[in-house]
Amino acid sequence: MTEHWRRVDLPNGTSVPVRRNSPADAAFSHDVTALGSGVPMSWSLGTLGDLMWMRLPETRPFLAERIARAVQDAIDQDDELILLVGPVAADALWHPVMRPALDSYPNTKDRVAAQFLVVGEAYLADHPDWDARRGALENYVFSNLQEPEYRHIVEEVDPALASLIEAVGG
Repeated sequence: MTEHWRRVDLPNGTSVPVRRNSPADAAFSHDVTALGSGVPMSWSLGTLGDLMWMRLPETRPFLAERIARAVQDAIDQDDELILLVGPVAADALWHPVMRPALDSYPNTKDRVAAQFLVVGEAYLADHPDWDARRGALENYVFSNLQEPEYRHIVEEVDPALASLIEAVGG
């Protein structure tokens, strides 16, 4: 590696090159004083991603994979680092976590309830990423929860979320 690049080891075992003092370097640096200003850069995964990370630990490996892909894409395209909410909702929440939990219901009732709580809070949260987050939740989560095989579970476990989904036409 040159003096302008370093390797970052991601939690999933992937190692990627990052430019020194870049957002990716800041996000994965353990020595924040090496970042020029000496002020750490805070990193948010957006309202939905932050709630998932903090309250749904089962989503963390999938979030880490999305982050690693976003970092690699930014490097490959020599572009800004962006973590889009649509892929987070689909690739780190619905497909790998929510759908399997719903398919295993009622054995997973407490995980399903926790997931529904996060989805409802994320949808209703007042934050600048409002439009993208709501659109992603409507398209990748609410529409699937309207399917007959899942609708009765939502109504049973979280009637408030069922009403919200009905109101927005998910």
